[in-house]
Amino acid sequence: MVERTDDDPLSRLIGRWGVSYEIFENTDGQLLVVKSNDVSRVIAGSKQRLLAANLDHERLQPITRSEIEQLRPIQTHDYNGDISVVINRVNELIMKRNYSEAPYYAVFSGSRRAHFNVHSLPRQRIANCSEQRHLVSVSCDGHSTNIFSPNLDSEDKRLIEIWAAGREERRNAQGGARLRSEFEIRSLAYARLAEKLVLSFYRNALGLEAKDISITQINGRGDLWRSCDIETDVLIDVKNATNSGSRTRHIFVDKFKMVSGESVEIAGVISATHLEAIMRGRGKKARQTGEFRKYANQTFLGVTRNTSLESVQNAVNLLPGRPQEIRLSFYENNLPPWAFELPGAGVNYELLFSLSELFAQKPETILSTSIACGRHARTGTYSRLSDTQKDIVHNFSTVIVTCGVSKASIALFTISEFINRLLLGQNPTHFIKFMRKIVYIEGFSDLAQENDYDAFIDIEESHCLGLYDPTNSILDLFNLLSDCADSILGQDITFVHFNVPHPHLMIGRTEQGRYLTVYAYCGGKLPSGSWCSRFPLIIGEHKNCGECGKLICDQCDFCTEGCARPRQRRVAKKFACD
Repeated sequence: MVERTDDDPLSRLIGRWGVSYEIFENTDGQLLVVKSNDVSRVIAGSKQRLLAANLDHERLQPITRSEIEQLRPIQTHDYNGDISVVINRVNELIMKRNYSEAPYYAVFSGSRRAHFNVHSLPRQRIANCSEQRHLVSVSCDGHSTNIFSPNLDSEDKRLIEIWAAGREERRNAQGGARLRSEFEIRSLAYARLAEKLVLSFYRNALGLEAKDISITQINGRGDLWRSCDIETDVLIDVKNATNSGSRTRHIFVDKFKMVSGESVEIAGVISATHLEAIMRGRGKKARQTGEFRKYANQTFLGVTRNTSLESVQNAVNLLPGRPQEIRLSFYENNLPPWAFELPGAGVNYELLFSLSELFAQKPETILSTSIACGRHARTGTYSRLSDTQKDIVHNFSTVIVTCGVSKASIALFTISEFINRLLLGQNPTHFIKFMRKIVYIEGFSDLAQENDYDAFIDIEESHCLGLYDPTNSILDLFNLLSDCADSILGQDITFVHFNVPHPHLMIGRTEQGRYLTVYAYCGGKLPSGSWCSRFPLIIGEHKNCGECGKLICDQCDFCTEGCARPRQRRVAKKFACD
């Protein structure tokens, strides 16, 4: 740092700021002002780069550690130019230092921080309107049902009764005699609560008029309810999946519906159930009663439609150098959370990229945001990539330009590249590591209060280009494929073809013609009669059946229906919410 005497006019000037600053001259003779603390942190390695005020061009300029070493401190006694010019320019900066607008965005204020919103919807509004916690209590003697939930009114309960009666009628028509159960009624209650959650989101988060079509079943008004549950600017069919303990269920879509030539969107909701002990007393005297209440935390994943998913898949398959296409089926199937996007929750990538160029501390953020807005070729980070990495970025950006930024674009591109690298005899692990980087965005809002960032940007750390992903589905997919790659390479298995008929199922054919499941979900049943649904089952971590080649579930010993292998009827682990 520059040592200045008390009679140094620059020292007196900087002293008025209340924060320690330094003035430098770069190799082009331009004047730069930086915060002294930032210089110390960059030199120490705790900060990747700092922001300087370029007084000649009146703009912010990022400076790295290597660039700091090329700067010359400005000292009054040996400055070759007119020191009064320096003082005047510094005075101009002082006059603007508290402004949150361009060119300096309050970076040198010391008391203010500029705020930038890059989301279409405020994050807090998304959290308030896309997630709810419900208490649901059900008693059932086989025919009559009693439902208690503060969030279900009398009409909701009448609707649930209609659904339950319809299920009984279908079972009787098929010769079944099973009576309704508490589990069945509770699942119907969660389904109705899911509809109300989606209704609330469209009304309160988006400010749209949303009609409750599902409730019209109780008075027989029309038959639109047969095709959708909600009518707003689009028609919406709400699907709920209930997860209990380690049992993971996914949104099942029997078909994508059409009404008057228009696609009905599928809205996905996940209901995660858990038990909470009932306490008696307060404070230190509180004691458990031995009784429990069942709660459900519901999360609105977003909406999807078959045409959108198919367009992404087609764009991926049109990329050059594909030894094999992927053909996932999205109907009569379970959809993963990455297939859904929250309506209205987009990101302004042009703005985020511009801000990242100034305020980002990680080069991955600059690259990922530039890819999202199609401007990656102009970044220094891109120019330093290898040819292989540039090819990945080019192909990925082609999908984004064609179909837009979405979790489905990330997921389907990653699955395709994973398969193709294995077929070409390459190690897909390096690709997955690189994919993690080019969809990563650092959390500008996470550590802003600790002065790691010179501005507050309303985006949290993200592993999927800042998109809404409450279940971390993209990160889970990366982890899944990485584990599969390690197991395949570790066992020295060579695949010559892959079949991916399902987002949760991949089957490979080896050189010897044997079919082995790479990853899957369990389609077996527990001793209680409930579906196991364990996911993921992974090659190497779970045994492949010697008869059928499918993965054997470690909880229920199921591989596939009709397999000749004797199934061990082990007692599965007790799930917390069975």
